[in-house]
Amino acid sequence: MIKHQIIHDTRAKGTAASSLSAGFTLCVDENSSADYIFNWLKVKKLIGGKIETLSIIAHGRSMIVGGKKRGGFGVSLGRDGLDSDNVGDWEKIKGICKYIVFNSCAMADTTGTDITTDGKFLCATLAYYTNSIIIASDTIQQYEWYNDGSPLDLGAWEGTVYYFRPDGKYGILLGPRKKLKSMAGSYEAVKGVKIY
Repeated sequence: MIKHQIIHDTRAKGTAASSLSAGFTLCVDENSSADYIFNWLKVKKLIGGKIETLSIIAHGRSMIVGGKKRGGFGVSLGRDGLDSDNVGDWEKIKGICKYIVFNSCAMADTTGTDITTDGKFLCATLAYYTNSIIIASDTIQQYEWYNDGSPLDLGAWEGTVYYFRPDGKYGILLGPRKKLKSMAGSYEAVKGVKIY
């Protein structure tokens, strides 16, 4: 089993870590297709087996709603992104990753009652199609980057962090009412967290 892999959409400024502990970082941009990403993951699985944790660093899609910046509209990952219109395409990587951690702004936010504005529904649907446990926050995230090539610093999670299981169940992993001793950041595999 491969412990950890990172996909970094370079529109999220900074340099993602690429070390032996983090595996290899795939950098993508607005020209990278979803199939390019899926094929990279399939090759990784062929070489090293199932991926325990896939961290995705990409901008969450947001809008101003009621005077506040809100998310839940998907993620700007590569050319195709991830949203309610194309989440079914992610079935192409079904069973490849145990956990998929989105280091993205407000992916799990719920802005309205329409499924295109319900980030929790998107995360649950993604969990179903990938047969992975999805981890995402409902809040705009803060991070620091440096122009000297140093790895970006995602710091602590903002807001409530949810988990979404393939069977449709979800809950709070980290948030105002539930604290854990540790929570995986973008550069460490999810470990010691039992979500059953």
